[in-house]
Amino acid sequence: MTPRAGVVIGRWELTRLIAVGGMGQVWAAQEKPGGREVAVKVLRPEFAGERLFLDRIAAEARNSLNLVHPGIARTYAHGGARRAWLHRHGARPG
Repeated sequence: MTPRAGVVIGRWELTRLIAVGGMGQVWAAQEKPGGREVAVKVLRPEFAGERLFLDRIAAEARNSLNLVHPGIARTYAHGGARRAWLHRHGARPG
């Protein structure tokens, strides 16, 4: 799966690319149903089958679930869908 605007992963439709990093991309997305705008981290396809990277991003998601700070996007959900690893955040403040 190649992330691009319009692709639906789970209950999120990717709308625009926000950032690219070493492990993947962060996309703005619309949550379906409801239409809430969120940020979704999508793991790079070459890492989707690599247990080390899956464990690393899952640990990142678990460790950030309880972080609450006005400068940090809140993590609400994480998990795999169609060989893409998702790390869903609320809208980034400011």
